[in-house]
Amino acid sequence: LPARLEVGGRMATELTLPEDCPPSLAQALAACAWTYETGLTLKHDGGPAMHQALAVAADILALCDVDAVGDPQTLRVEYTTPKIPAHAGLPLDVELCTLLLALPRVSGGKVRLTGRWPVTPQAEAAVALLRTAGLTLAIGAEAVTATIAEAGRWPAKPDFGVVDADLLPVALALAASAPDGAALTLGDTATAQVVRAEDLLHSLGKPFDLADDGRLELPAGYAEGFPPGLDTADAPLLLAAGLASFARPGIALAEPGAVSEVWPGFWNLYNRLGAGPLTSLTPAAKERDDDDTSSGRRIVVR
Repeated sequence: LPARLEVGGRMATELTLPEDCPPSLAQALAACAWTYETGLTLKHDGGPAMHQALAVAADILALCDVDAVGDPQTLRVEYTTPKIPAHAGLPLDVELCTLLLALPRVSGGKVRLTGRWPVTPQAEAAVALLRTAGLTLAIGAEAVTATIAEAGRWPAKPDFGVVDADLLPVALALAASAPDGAALTLGDTATAQVVRAEDLLHSLGKPFDLADDGRLELPAGYAEGFPPGLDTADAPLLLAAGLASFARPGIALAEPGAVSEVWPGFWNLYNRLGAGPLTSLTPAAKERDDDDTSSGRRIVVR
């Protein structure tokens, strides 16, 4: 590991990341690479997750006047002294912002997010996903806006194509909300992704047909009866359930608090949107006086 320790010897100038290197570790290495007197070149296998992670790191380094140039399989960071801006224009978070930009599709109106939309493969995939759902996006230097195209009409059975694993929950929520049915293909057909797709669709009461190659076909309509609960702590799936509840009210969640891992204020926002109701699989909140001599009251949610 090319860490700066209190030892002698030359620092690395080039590092080839192993196939199992977490993208977050690659980002951390890129973020400190400007400290190496000869700079540091990171090489990797060119996988989309690693490329995307390093692209975000390069974007942030550029905000601090650090030269970071790369291609699909390398990132070169030069030795320098960063200049931290007083107000850093950090790029928008693609995964969370895609959820917000999808809201007009199911709730009407428009969404305008102030910030810089990143230039990454995931950001491009998110734009394609939203446009497939019939949304019009206006991407500017300081904001991105989503509105419904063609007077609010859904495209006839939209096909979302191959979906990035991080964008899968939003894609599933949109596909399940399409009135004439929809289709998408799992970009990652590992068991974990298949289970995520099945868990969310079962909780919506949405029929589906999943082929061996990851092709997912969703017909129009929902199954009769109340859908089963969503018993998961997977925060992106819980966020997607909030989006899908506009078209399919009454989804039950076992662990809604897990959303706080990625977005602590989500439920405060959701409750102001007039969304379709979400319920809890646990007993309802109870109100009681903890101390008869005290004027204070405590709301306990179990």
